[in-house]
Order: sequence, then C-alpha cells, then structure tokens
Amino acid sequence: SLTEFELYVPALLVLSLMMLMFTAAGALIREKDKGTLIRLRLSRLTAGEWLAAVSGTQLLMGLLALGLTYLTAMAVGYRSQGSLPILLLVGALTSLSMMAFSVLVAAFLRTIFDLVTVGCFPFFVLMFFSGGMLPLPGVPLFTLGAHTVELNEILPTTHGITALQKVLSYGTGMAGIAYELAAMVLLTTLLFALGTWAFTRRHLPRVG
Repeated sequence: SLTEFELYVPALLVLSLMMLMFTAAGALIREKDKGTLIRLRLSRLTAGEWLAAVSGTQLLMGLLALGLTYLTAMAVGYRSQGSLPILLLVGALTSLSMMAFSVLVAAFLRTIFDLVTVGCFPFFVLMFFSGGMLPLPGVPLFTLGAHTVELNEILPTTHGITALQKVLSYGTGMAGIAYELAAMVLLTTLLFALGTWAFTRRHLPRVG
C-alpha cells in the first residue's frame, strides 16, 4: 500500500521541473532586452541553433532540480519502486517540454517584469490543470485506440506526472509508459515549432 505522501511525490517532482518556465523564458527575454539577439542575427546564427543552446542549459538545470527534489523526498522517507534511468528519461523529456512551453510564453512577453507578473498565469495553468497541485477529474475528448484522450492531456506535464506515477509508485517499465513518452515527444515538438515561429516573428530582427 502507498501512503498519501508517496502518491504525491511524482507530481512534486514534475512541479520542480515546471519552475524551469521562469528560468528558460527569463533567459530568452533577457537576451532580447540586452540587444544580444541583434548581434546573434548579424552572426548568421539561426533561431534553432540559439534555442538548442539554451535548451541544453535548461535541460541540465532540470535534471539537477529533479535530482535534488528526489533526494529530498528520500531523506524524509520516500522509497521508489521504479527504475532510476527511466526516471531520468522522463525528467529529461519533461524538462524539454517545459523549455518548449517557455519559448511560446516568452514570445508574448517583452520584459522580465512581464514574466514575473503575467507569466505567473501560464505557470498556474500548468501546475493546476496537469495535476501538479491535486488530482483532477478527467474530461474525455475522444478515443485513440484503447486510450481515452482527456482535455488536460494537451499539456505535456500531465503525461510526465502520469509516467512518473506508474514508474515510481508501481514499478512500471518502459513498455508501460510508451503512450506517455510518445505524447510528450509529440507535444514538445509541436510546442517548439509553434514557439520558435512566434518568437522569431515577434523578437528576432531581420538583418540583411
């Protein structure tokens, strides 16, 4: 049997990764404010290359945050039933999905002040509707094979929480979370594409 604390640890782990929204979006907006983007465009650096570099840094920060949160949970009595490599894989995908989400958020903000004020709204949407705060009743949209797709599954963090619940609480292997992994990859790709397009149009100046 699992205690209430053990059932909430997977959501808490993903919640620690949701905080990347502020660091990732802040890194993008700060470079725009300092005029760095103009120099980057003059160097012929593409938006994809720049975002890949920022994503690599945020990925490392996400894995560090995940590790510290996991060690803290273990220090107060939590014991995992799952595989550490799978935990790291899900954490890495969730971190990348947060980076993709942050690019989209940064595309509609102009200053760091906007991020710490207006940016709190998309953060709370993620935290509440993905189940990071408390479990929510599902709202079915359609059926995909044997799986019923629900409304909150349009958020990649929802799949991150579900995958970690299966892995850490019930010892599920890779095969058991294949749907969640595929959904996170698909949603992250879509968010990156949409965010890169929006950020480029709004903030990256044309040169030459």
